Amino acid sequence: MSLIFEDGLQKIASAPVSSVFRPGFWLHGGLLGAGSAIWYYRENIPDTFLLVSRMGIALPLYEFFSRLGCSSYGCCYGISMKSLKEAPAIMQWFHMAPVVYNSPEAAVLRQNPSMTGIALFPVQTLSAVLYLLRFLFNITLLSTGWPTVYLLGKISFSMHEALRIILEPYRADFRGGGSWWTMTGAIAAVQMIGGMLLALQTGPARETESGLQWNQVAWSNVVFCGCIVFEFTSLTYGYNYQRIGRWTKE
Repeated sequence: MSLIFEDGLQKIASAPVSSVFRPGFWLHGGLLGAGSAIWYYRENIPDTFLLVSRMGIALPLYEFFSRLGCSSYGCCYGISMKSLKEAPAIMQWFHMAPVVYNSPEAAVLRQNPSMTGIALFPVQTLSAVLYLLRFLFNITLLSTGWPTVYLLGKISFSMHEALRIILEPYRADFRGGGSWWTMTGAIAAVQMIGGMLLALQTGPARETESGLQWNQVAWSNVVFCGCIVFEFTSLTYGYNYQRIGRWTKE
């Protein structure tokens, strides 16, 4: 859906390969790799809901690294600070300065050259900090034995989408546009409601599990999944080698 809303169906139909294997959408390859790994190990996964719940608990940590990548790449950029009457207090709490892009190779300037040298709201960095705090919050709760892995995973998914909606007005890219109600916000709202409804459901017998159990088999699964995700993610960069600007060489 991200590809459709940014590029449009006409561009995807005329250039499907370059549209799918494009810079800035490395996550799609990662999801394909993760899905392939889960399918390969499907007979060794006794409880799919437990697996998904664990993913939900770890999701904020992934988002932390992902948003740092957004900041360096220049995508998912924030609105101009001139459009704000004053800097939000949260910038002062975390001592964050506006973000300025000057290289024509930055994603924001390739999409909107008029943003060159303009102070932008540091939404990527702020998101990274908030997601890291959320992950630490998840781990702290998990260490107390309450809630269970099942419930915490559902809560984490809902909180993730709620945070996304809150930050939407501070984004100026095609997903945000400085408005509360965007297509990304609408999708996030549906996901948040879904997570809340799942949290109300009573889990299976293993609902009492309150910790993550690791053994040799679990670690081998992690290594295998990581390798598959890396391979599929690398397809994007391999296809776009020397096509996406000097930033890949700096």
